Amino acid sequence: MNRQCLVQLGDFVRVRKYEDVYGYVSGIDREEYTGTYYIEIDRGVDKEPLYLYDDQLEVIPIIKE
Repeated sequence: MNRQCLVQLGDFVRVRKYEDVYGYVSGIDREEYTGTYYIEIDRGVDKEPLYLYDDQLEVIPIIKE
């Protein structure tokens, strides 16, 4: 099973399960045997990073005016 990752480095994402958990994708690791992507999310200086699978995240578009 080879599929493309649903997020990219630098994407602003929200954890689908929680309305108020946001961060930037700071790392992507592909698991060799399963083909799934394990994502590191940077949530800011004062918070620990989160580690989730890419299908647990939703990319939030940032609109620049």
